[in-house]
Amino acid sequence: MKPVYVFLACVFCAAVVLGGCGGSDSDGDATASAQVPPEIGKAVNDGLTRDEYSAEGARVVKVEIDGDEATAEVELTGGTLDGQTVEATLSQGKKGWKLEKLETFIDLDEAQLQKRYKEVTESLPEKLGPALVRCLTEKFADLPQQKVEAMYLDREEALFRVLGQSCASKPS
Repeated sequence: MKPVYVFLACVFCAAVVLGGCGGSDSDGDATASAQVPPEIGKAVNDGLTRDEYSAEGARVVKVEIDGDEATAEVELTGGTLDGQTVEATLSQGKKGWKLEKLETFIDLDEAQLQKRYKEVTESLPEKLGPALVRCLTEKFADLPQQKVEAMYLDREEALFRVLGQSCASKPS
């Protein structure tokens, strides 16, 4: 694999790390509506920090609890996923509630996500150059929601590599 492909694949890692900096509220609890148990909000914020999703915090809008499993509607704040609303699954074990996965975008704000993707790409320590940033941003903007979910929620780095390879092989 050419070094430029490896570097471009690292765009994803940088997006997650740079976009996910921050952490939860000072008391470690998410902002939650009166109907959302505080332990659910805390589990979501703890999971965002632990798993390095590209968000700094969250507000749990609503939750459906079924025994030791829960599904929550979560508004993400900060980081690359700022302003996005996702469905999250949680499970309850001996130590309490735990965020299992951000499943799908409920309300995908494509313009905001594209803007944050471009900002993170432009802020990488090693400059990619305006032509490459433009190519990556344009390719990202053309992706269907399913691919965006795979990149951010499933953290499929291979999709970032494909974007990088297609732009790196394109003549300047």
